[in-house]
Amino acid sequence: MIIAGRIGSVADHLSASAELADSQGDETESLLHLAADSTLFRPVVEGRVENIWVLDGSDPAQRISRAVDIAKIEYVQGLKLVRNLAKAGLGDDKTAQAMAALKLIIQASAQAIGLDPDEYLEERTIDPSAITKKPPIESPAILCAHSGFGRSPQRTRTGS
Repeated sequence: MIIAGRIGSVADHLSASAELADSQGDETESLLHLAADSTLFRPVVEGRVENIWVLDGSDPAQRISRAVDIAKIEYVQGLKLVRNLAKAGLGDDKTAQAMAALKLIIQASAQAIGLDPDEYLEERTIDPSAITKKPPIESPAILCAHSGFGRSPQRTRTGS
């Protein structure tokens, strides 16, 4: 369930990137998107890397643990959003309900792999950038993302 949402996000960004690449204006319209392609493509690469990291290996408990670690990052950030919206007088019941539902999913998943759900939620979250900083050598997709692909477009001229 956790990975399905992440895969959906990757697919959405990839679709938007493809639509941008395929878009054609009429003769009077100028389509100039200097950074939009990398802005849309970076989450595709990073999302794929995170999904590969989560699903890597044969130990189901380790894969669940990684997925729950990613979900916990989303949960912590979501709680900050709920608090900030409330402070600004823009309380959002739907976001608060989504965070409560995500908390239940995280607790159930943590318990399924033998962790104390409440203690797990109190632990510090992992650093999400660490996922791409230390790639396993055997994973070409992670090496590609680690190399900086998609972070700053380098346009080169081909031919003479």
